[in-house]
Amino acid sequence: MKSAGELLRKAREEQNRSLDDVASAVKISKNFLQEIENGKMPNVPGTYVRAFLRDYAIELGLKPEDVFREISKDPELVKILDLKNVSSSASLNVSERVAPNVHVELKKKKKTHQYQIVMVITVFIFTGLALSIFFFRENKISSNVKEISFNEMLKDKEHPPSPAAQIQESSGITSPKSIAVIPDTLVLEGVASESVWVRITSDGKNISETIIPPFVRKKWFAKEEFLISIGNGAAITFTFNGQKIGAFSITRKPVKNLILSPKTIEKILPSNIKQAAP
Repeated sequence: MKSAGELLRKAREEQNRSLDDVASAVKISKNFLQEIENGKMPNVPGTYVRAFLRDYAIELGLKPEDVFREISKDPELVKILDLKNVSSSASLNVSERVAPNVHVELKKKKKTHQYQIVMVITVFIFTGLALSIFFFRENKISSNVKEISFNEMLKDKEHPPSPAAQIQESSGITSPKSIAVIPDTLVLEGVASESVWVRITSDGKNISETIIPPFVRKKWFAKEEFLISIGNGAAITFTFNGQKIGAFSITRKPVKNLILSPKTIEKILPSNIKQAAP
């Protein structure tokens, strides 16, 4: 056993390989390989030792027959390893027949590992696809929203319309420069003072539901009427066909299913659009 161990150790050292490296390659305990190199018999059945010797020799590029030939010089080892009853071809294939459950288990672990890798890749692909759809929808929504700066908001408050313009607005007369729309088209424009959820249904079929960021302006168009729902009635002010009607609530309460049309606007906010008689 000592001569066989020296043969294996010499081959390993010539290849500048460590015991850890070889043990990892052949899937055999480092302690068993060290005992073999030191000429000691590992405390396992002889069939296992034959398998260890064979796999160790093949890993180092040696012929297993040479290793078993060295061992056969010791009658005691021949008896322990039962080399007389094992043909040369059988000794070469002993690792495939010893402890078959171990090989089956290794194959199962390998398949499980491959399955886990496939699952991780699949999860990454679906996550990336979901994020792409989400950002695409967000960009599509934001592209329909016109942003205005905070300074522009302040300008509107610092420079109120002239009395003539107020009379013009209250009477429903608008100049061509103030609003340019298609005839028989209703225009609803809103400017948010803070983030607010808004749902506008135009003519009972075209639904626009979005969250408008602070100081952002958005327009909606209809032929007959708008159905309006707002998460915070005081967070957005409206202009209807060029007439400023302000917010639909002075508190932060929600507004639900408010119908706005030329027929209902005076009933909804009479104080905002009626001009006092001279």
